[in-house]
Amino acid sequence: TTMSFAAKPQEHGKTPSMKQALLSMTPARYTSALVRHMEDQGLSCAKALKKAGISLKLLDSPGCVLTREQVNVTVQELVRLSGRSDLAFEIGLRANLSTLDVLGPVLLSAQDLGECLQRVAQYFSLLMPGYAMAHDRDAIQHVLHCEPTQPIPYDVVMFALESVAVAAHRLLTFAIQREDLVCTIDVSWPAPSHAARYKTLKGARFRFNKGDRPGFTIRIPNELALRPLQMADSHMGAQAELVCKDMLSRLSMTGTWTSWVRTMLSAVEGSQPTNEEIAAMMRISTRSLTRYLAAEGATFRELALSVRMARARDLLSNTTLTLGEIAYRIGYGDVANFSRAFTSAEGTSPGMFRKASTPQDKRRG
Repeated sequence: TTMSFAAKPQEHGKTPSMKQALLSMTPARYTSALVRHMEDQGLSCAKALKKAGISLKLLDSPGCVLTREQVNVTVQELVRLSGRSDLAFEIGLRANLSTLDVLGPVLLSAQDLGECLQRVAQYFSLLMPGYAMAHDRDAIQHVLHCEPTQPIPYDVVMFALESVAVAAHRLLTFAIQREDLVCTIDVSWPAPSHAARYKTLKGARFRFNKGDRPGFTIRIPNELALRPLQMADSHMGAQAELVCKDMLSRLSMTGTWTSWVRTMLSAVEGSQPTNEEIAAMMRISTRSLTRYLAAEGATFRELALSVRMARARDLLSNTTLTLGEIAYRIGYGDVANFSRAFTSAEGTSPGMFRKASTPQDKRRG
């Protein structure tokens, strides 16, 4: 059966915590890869992106992250437009080292596949907040298990887990640099309508409806897991380990405090986090965050306004959302406050900005 990816809009008046905001973040490149694939297949994704309140330009911008709602709406629309149930599978097939962020060097540097699995499990939360991997081994096999760590709608979990399971197979095959991968992958979801595609994944035996809660488990024989990897680089491994430990301790995904704060502010839908909330997520004091930003020539207030206005400009230019909907999305309580802030920052009202940024042919239509 075709899976449903219905988004659940956030209730007005409820402000998500920064922890919830972090867990809802998804790097835009995964959605971008899917959109590019669909476009290559001749399916226009413009309507799907517009309904989600995003644009191709935003999707391809460096360091862009999307809210879970934006991803859900985009996927829901692409499923509806294409009539396909295998979009999560497609995303998994497009996994490569460039999609792994800091985990790429970890994969490249492991001495054997078992060490690779151990490191990926340790730092997986850097790649997908809200999900966790655990690694274990016994006398027969190495075991890698993935499951959500937060309450997430079932359809959202299934989409994410299928993508990761397929991606894991692809990256394991790349890691061993051979054709003789042998593994068993037990998944919690029932066999989908595109189950035949799983049989194309060489060396993998997929078993559906396994387990009593959402997740998947990969089992690899010790003989294969302990085989040295051709690309092992101990020096690179030590560097990658230091980077990952530092990032995990900070919960940071970007190279500077300024860019990290921008990322956090951009990820939140329907609220404006305070500097106290963001500092708490980093386990530092508000004073320390202020000092770190000042060293980079920035202030929290300036960053917050800049992110809000950039988001407002994009929504005004690339969506048909009302001013009230845009105001809510970027954390203003009402249209009047949003209009005053936008006019002060941009020198023109939101309505005039939208009119000026909309091509004449569209206005005539």
